[in-house]
Order: sequence, then C-alpha cells, then structure tokens
Amino acid sequence: MHGSVVAIGPLMWALLAVGVSSWLFAVYVIVDALRRRAADFAPTPETRWTYVALCAIYALAYPAFQSDALRKAAPRLGDLVIVGLLVAVVTGFTYLLRVVFPKRAPSGPEDDAPPGSDDQSGL
Repeated sequence: MHGSVVAIGPLMWALLAVGVSSWLFAVYVIVDALRRRAADFAPTPETRWTYVALCAIYALAYPAFQSDALRKAAPRLGDLVIVGLLVAVVTGFTYLLRVVFPKRAPSGPEDDAPPGSDDQSGL
C-alpha cells in the first residue's frame, strides 16, 4: 500500500519551477557581470567577483543536488541549495538594482524641481 505513494504534485512542481528559475537568474547574473565593463561597477562598494562568486556557488550546487550519488556523498548539499537559493535571489536583485538599473543622481538644479513647475517669478 505504501509503495505506490508518489512525492510529486502541484507543490513539487512549484518548488521545481522556483529552483530552475532561480538557477537561470544566477546564470544570468554570472554571464552579465562577466561581460560588463569595470566602469559599471565603479559606483558600487563591491566588485563584479562578489556577484559572480555568490551566484556561481548556487549555479554549481543546484544541478549537483539533482544527482543521487552526490546527494549521498555530500548530505549537506541540500542545505547549501536551500540557503543558496535565497542568497542567489538576493544577490541577483542587488545586482540588478546597483549595476544594471542604478539610480542616477540629478545632473543639475533643474532636475530637482517637480515636473510642470517653472521658476518664473513674474507670473
């Protein structure tokens, strides 16, 4: 009776989708960080290798966790994948906000005024 129990279902498919999408996100960060110029990382306190190293650990650990032989040889690999998922997602969003889409400083005093307001004292 218990031999026919299967551990796959909607929740397992959702977890698999989260794992695969976070792995793809980590691979994107690695590739994009390696192809960017060093000047893109100048405003950030960390270097490109911080992003590459953190995402590379997860990008290597996630497919390794899918292997039964490696799972038995390194039982703590699952912990690395769970914690690495959170670290890779946070690192990816940090990379997007700091390097890919950074907040630009205003270039002059005219950028400080709200849109539509003109500094005309005569009117």
